[in-house]
Amino acid sequence: MKKFMDVDLIQSLKAVLQQNTGFYQSDFEIDRQILARAASEPEGRDKTFLWLSRPCGTHCLREREVFLKGSPAYGVWQFFGNRNHNGVLAYAAEITHDEGDKILGNLYELDFGQHSRHVEDKALPTDYVRVVYEHGSRKQSVTKTVSSEEDLLFGKYLYSEYQTNESDAHRHILWEEKQNRDRFKQGDFQEHIVSLRIGRIETEAKRIVEKIRTLEKPNSSDGNYFMAELSTVFTALASSEDLESLDHMMPYKEYSFSEIKGWHGRYIFVAKEENRNRNIRKIQSRKKERK
Repeated sequence: MKKFMDVDLIQSLKAVLQQNTGFYQSDFEIDRQILARAASEPEGRDKTFLWLSRPCGTHCLREREVFLKGSPAYGVWQFFGNRNHNGVLAYAAEITHDEGDKILGNLYELDFGQHSRHVEDKALPTDYVRVVYEHGSRKQSVTKTVSSEEDLLFGKYLYSEYQTNESDAHRHILWEEKQNRDRFKQGDFQEHIVSLRIGRIETEAKRIVEKIRTLEKPNSSDGNYFMAELSTVFTALASSEDLESLDHMMPYKEYSFSEIKGWHGRYIFVAKEENRNRNIRKIQSRKKERK
């Protein structure tokens, strides 16, 4: 796992999104608003978030609430953590300061499967909701809906947050998380994005080759080709350069990519005489990819 220090968080997360989230990219506008509000909050309030990029959508959650069982943030993290993790990327994002329209901070890679199991093991119970107003706060049951209406005694509603009675233990968990992340190796974020792109293309190439390999007989309408559909998520994200790279990775001599009239999607057609037991060709070097 790598860390990327003093980066533009919005632009960095957006770059990850563009390599991984094929559908519902509009979710990221909600994430941007969450981070923007947090950046404007007074010092002293926790400003560390956990962010998920999935093939279909994203989530941005306060880390402190992810470690509280019964909170919505914990529920979201574990909902996806208990499912297939393929295509899910996770990061911790620490807001440090803002500069005009930029929100700057530190970004840390997370192994989502491992992290979700760690959260399940470490999370503490949620005991109440703290509702904060301009001139004070109230405790409220976790089962009661929080109102954003002005309070007669404390004035304007500011925010609400889930809390545990084991506050010292909770602070220690978050301190340990920070200490562990600080030990990550420093990475180059542009190299990280290149790596995500190459990984995405290689994953799709391997999936296609495996699909073609396992077909028992030609399945095109004329019976002359083995055919397989490209992943809809890959197709949604792929640039012309990505498609060219995918083409270069195919191990076949006689094949083509094409659409089928009246059908959705894009397909590869491999001649029935082809040797289908070949592995993918390796993509060009990362150094070349960055040029």
